[in-house]
Amino acid sequence: MLAPAVRWIAVAVAIAATMSVTAPGALAQQNLFNVPSGQITEREHVFFQQQFNFNRPAGTSNTTFDFGLGRGWEVGFNALDFNLYENIRPPAPGERRQVNPDLLLNAQKGFDVLDDVWSIGVGTQAGLNPARRSRDVRFQNFTWVINGFSLPDERAKVYVGAYYANVAYAGPGDRFGVLLGVEIPIVKDRFHFQADCITGNRDISTIVVGGVFIFPNKWQLSLGAQLPVPHSGTPYGAVIEFTIPGYPLFSRRKPVPTTAPD
Repeated sequence: MLAPAVRWIAVAVAIAATMSVTAPGALAQQNLFNVPSGQITEREHVFFQQQFNFNRPAGTSNTTFDFGLGRGWEVGFNALDFNLYENIRPPAPGERRQVNPDLLLNAQKGFDVLDDVWSIGVGTQAGLNPARRSRDVRFQNFTWVINGFSLPDERAKVYVGAYYANVAYAGPGDRFGVLLGVEIPIVKDRFHFQADCITGNRDISTIVVGGVFIFPNKWQLSLGAQLPVPHSGTPYGAVIEFTIPGYPLFSRRKPVPTTAPD
């Protein structure tokens, strides 16, 4: 049925439109498409990202909120793999496979190794799938380390890292893999080429190639084509993503000037 899908899309667009009215600041995003960038949300700001994935077996909604704590830390939550539609056979008895949807808490710490050249992000997502039967609930975890390298004159950003994901999060296959990504400004601060890859033979092992449109109010619209990593068996598909890179949660009060006594 399309009605649930329409409701999910309408809610996501409404949130994005509301937040983008006053969204300031940084152009970087916490994810490219699927690969974390290691970019940390500014202190007392909220990061919002809504992604829709469409392929023949299933259409899914993935939502991320993060809050900047300062000192290179951010925390938040994810609501991932909520089905908009599904054409997947039920699991066989005893079959080990990815379980959906996912309700996860996340945390990430960022490090600047060389200013404007090399940064590192270390993060994790951990939670459970809200199954109807308690015996079907599984612990889910995705943990990563990602290096971000900026080329001279901001010609490009290259991302290289590694991840761990358990079966409940990513399906059967290799528990560890490599994260790769690139972002190249075509029209600086207006349109950037993006591509990323999660290696392995898992349900999350995909390549996405596309671009991000950056609007004057700094919110972003990303469009990409999803391709399978060789030997992964993941389907071809399309990705649409709305991103608000930084929204101030608390208004900063200006100090009240004091007058010196006569």
